Amino acid sequence: MTTRFSPRGIHVLGRVNPHMRNRRLRGEMTYYQRGGAKVFAAGTLNFPAGLVYPSFRALLGNVWQRLAKP
Repeated sequence: MTTRFSPRGIHVLGRVNPHMRNRRLRGEMTYYQRGGAKVFAAGTLNFPAGLVYPSFRALLGNVWQRLAKP
C-alpha cells in the first residue's frame, strides 16, 4: 500500500477490493520510475488466477509494454 513515504509520481494501477471475502486483506498494485529504474510492485496480486479476467490481461500487457521500453 502507498503511504506518505511512497515515491513521488507513483501510480496505483489496482487495489484489493476490501468488500471481498477477507476484509482485512489490503494491497495495491503500483508502478513508478526512480532514476533509470522502472518499478512494478504487484502487491497482493495472484497472477495465475487473475489471467482469467480480460481487464487484468489488458492491464498486465500495458505494464509489460511500459517496462520493456528503455
